[in-house]
This record gives sequence, C-alpha cells and structure tokens, in this order.
Amino acid sequence: MFGKPWRLCRRNWMGTYREAMKRIENQNIDDKHLAERVLSWISLALEPLTVGELQYVLAVELDEPAPDEDNIPDEGLLTSVCAGMVTVNQESNVICLVHYTTQEYFERIKMSRFPDAQTTIATACLTYISFDVFAEGYCRSSQELEIRLQKYPLLEYAARYWSDHACGEPEEAIKELALRFFSQSSKVMCYAQATHARARHFEDGLYFVKQTTGLHVVASTSLMKVMRLLLERGDVEADSKDESGRTPLGWAAAQGHKAVVRLLLQSSNVKADSKDESGRTPLSLATENGHMEVVRLLTPHTFNLAGCIAPEGRSI
Repeated sequence: MFGKPWRLCRRNWMGTYREAMKRIENQNIDDKHLAERVLSWISLALEPLTVGELQYVLAVELDEPAPDEDNIPDEGLLTSVCAGMVTVNQESNVICLVHYTTQEYFERIKMSRFPDAQTTIATACLTYISFDVFAEGYCRSSQELEIRLQKYPLLEYAARYWSDHACGEPEEAIKELALRFFSQSSKVMCYAQATHARARHFEDGLYFVKQTTGLHVVASTSLMKVMRLLLERGDVEADSKDESGRTPLGWAAAQGHKAVVRLLLQSSNVKADSKDESGRTPLSLATENGHMEVVRLLTPHTFNLAGCIAPEGRSI
C-alpha cells in the first residue's frame, strides 16, 4: 500500500536504531550493562512499566532478602544510557520505547540480543516477591495494601507476570527459587493478594481467595517442572481446598492446563469430582471455559456429569 517510500523510510529507521545500539556498545561497561537491562525489560514487559517499577527491578539482587535502595538508578540515567531510544511519559510516568518502530526493531532482535532476558526477568520477579518483608502476609485493609504497593512498586507486576516470563526454557533456571518461595505460606498469601490488587474493594479489605497454597498458584500456570517439585514434597496436600473450596485440579482445569491436570490425576489423593463452594467440579470448570481436551481427559475420572453442558452445544 505504501510502496517504495515506506520501505526506504523503514530501512532508515532500522539503520538509526542499529547506530544507537553501536553507541550503547561504546559506553563504559556499567552504562552498557544498564542500558541492556533497561531495553530488555521495556521491550519484553507484558504491560507498560512506570519509572518507579523499573528502578526497583534494576535494584533487585539474587538471594538478597530486601531491595537495596543504594542500587536504585537515577531516572535521568535510565534514559541517557539508552541513546535516545527510551522516553518517559510525563503524564503517566511510564517509561517506554520512543516510537512504535523501536518496538518493532526490538521484536526482531530481542532473541539474539537478549537471549537470557526472560530468565533474568522471571528470576527478578520471583526474588522480589520473596523479600522478607512480605512474610508479614496479606494486608488486612485496602489502606494498608495501598501503602504496601506504593512502597514496593514492582510487587503487583512481579506477582501477576512472573509465571508468564518463566514459561518455556526459563522454568528450568527458576524452579528451585520458585519451590523455596511457595514453601512460605505467608509470602504466598501476600502474593495472592497482590495479583488481585486491581479488583474492587469490599468493605474494609481487598477481596482475594485466602487459604491459597503454592499448589493452587502453580496449578493455574503451565509450569510443570515447578508443579512436579511441589508434589514431590512430603508436606504438600495435593487435594487441598482454598477459601472458595477449589482444589489445584480445579484451577488447572479452569485454565485449560492439560499436562498439569494429567499430573494431578496421577496422585491417589486427588478427587476428580471435588466440588467448590459454588458446586462446580474440575470437569464443569473446564467445560464452561471451553477447554475440551481437558474435559475429555477428566471425563473418565468423573462419576457425576450432571450439569456439565459443553459450550456451543458440543458434546463432551
């Protein structure tokens, strides 16, 4: 549609970004390393990051029990080391790539330029939600929660997206870190609350499902290696129920994670037809969410199919 002028313009943009990357390469080693971390985070983040969120994640150090305030980089440094490819929206305080073509450029080069970035991001997120301060557990009021989120600006992002960044090859690298985190119930409750921080408030507190265990959390992801490690622990109840009465199998079925469902069904302690507080079974949850492969997997293990109507009239 746009023809040759558009292609020429696009090549010029790509050339400009390549030159910018060369300028980054020629910086001192600390500035180069910081620029690469900033660019990898911005280009791979699953939602826009504020300056505060990015500053705090760049201060995270593996195995440290708390963020190191002395490691937080100055806002001006975040943009200056990136050779003009990063800007800050003054209204939203979101730090982002300077143009949509910049994002296109990094989409093309991110796997070769930042091959370990997803592992680094997943590790940083898990390290952050593992900080000792979160052993205090969940906040008892919305005001307390707001204070926590302001003081620890990366908490919500890290809780919501660590598992997305950990999918695939990064899972092998983070599985032991995840296992340590999910063995600490009070931190898991803080995590569970943070994932629901955008929900509406009820009375004086923020609603979220309490009595959540590491198994419930991991069952709602596709992280098979972490799930297997949790199930191999002797102190884990594979069929435990959270406050809503839902089991790990129910969460896996609702999300359509077939491999996790199969793994849980191999446990002799798991009841395939267990009902939650709303009377829904793993089979009915899979059915109402349209996960027909999971439905077919669960059906032989379920004795009561009443009320399980397949979406769009499909048979089970």
